[in-house]
Amino acid sequence: MGDQPANATGLTPVHVNRVIQNLRADGLIELKSRSLFIPDVEALAHAGGFDDSYHLRKGEERRGE
Repeated sequence: MGDQPANATGLTPVHVNRVIQNLRADGLIELKSRSLFIPDVEALAHAGGFDDSYHLRKGEERRGE
């Protein structure tokens, strides 16, 4: 995947590679023909601690920050 994901996220390429390899090993993502597939979005969201009730409207700020 090169350094693009690391540059885009401000993380080191080593860290991004390790995370991607862990996600692949856990079956949460698949890489094929330079494309990334997510076979189970809910499982990936759960693994990442995603809270779908959290969202902001344009111009809104989170409280407490």
